[in-house]
Amino acid sequence: MFFKSALFLTCLTAISCSKQARIFGGQQKVEPGEFPNNALIHIRQPLQTTLKSFCGSILSEKLILVAAHSTYSDLAHPERFEVIAGKYDLLQWSSTEQVRKVRIVIKHPDYDHFVKGMHDVAVLVLTRSLDFNVFIQPVALMDSLDYPTGVGMVTGYGVIEPSGTKASYLTKLSVNILTQAACTNGDSLWNPTLFCSDPGTCDGDSGAPLFQRHGDKWVQIGLVSFGSQCAFYGSPTYYTFLGRYLNWINETMVSIKDNDGNGTDRPNIAGAPLVGIIAVTCSKIIIGLLTF
Repeated sequence: MFFKSALFLTCLTAISCSKQARIFGGQQKVEPGEFPNNALIHIRQPLQTTLKSFCGSILSEKLILVAAHSTYSDLAHPERFEVIAGKYDLLQWSSTEQVRKVRIVIKHPDYDHFVKGMHDVAVLVLTRSLDFNVFIQPVALMDSLDYPTGVGMVTGYGVIEPSGTKASYLTKLSVNILTQAACTNGDSLWNPTLFCSDPGTCDGDSGAPLFQRHGDKWVQIGLVSFGSQCAFYGSPTYYTFLGRYLNWINETMVSIKDNDGNGTDRPNIAGAPLVGIIAVTCSKIIIGLLTF
């Protein structure tokens, strides 16, 4: 579920993928339409033959939610970004896919690239709207500041083994959300804008959505920020706690809507709606999930 890439090594701290690391338990292929909220992002840099790749989730027809650290080196060059929604098979093109270019990259105003995991959230504004269908849908976000507990599901496109073996499809993985004390013990840089899970994750899934089941739908509560060991149990993965950023996400969406002169961009909020935003019931779609 994690691509082994230069992006990860430079932006997430190098991960030691020991061959003794335990391979993800319960990792499974996501079938087309099962998780319609994921987006695969490529960055094509001049004079380089390899792509940077990372993950995101679909906020609306024109907005993609990602980790800020994944975009840091290319903030001034949105033309280098390519977003693929509805991507399930990484080895071949499918009719479920829609490819879009990026017009603007908006990072959180307090993001600091030199402070690991702090305000690690950004939004990509697409040049053209996505067309929603059963394979491509906006994510529902949880409107709660309560620290997450229980089990989550993470979905992504990165490495599936400590050896660096890449997935050939979108993958899902069930993880246990750890207490604040356990997260602090796992990394001294833990702060209240983060939560963490076990097992740990690996390269290539930065920005991947972490979901929890609420009622009859999956709701995104976090996105992958960083980790320290590849696929180890007992070495957590850390996620941006999205409940603490809903106001910023909401304000960003409203600002983009006003600038574009239309009212199509509205977040799906699970729980009490934010001021000025109507809660939208997410489509009833069976979903699964992944990491980094």
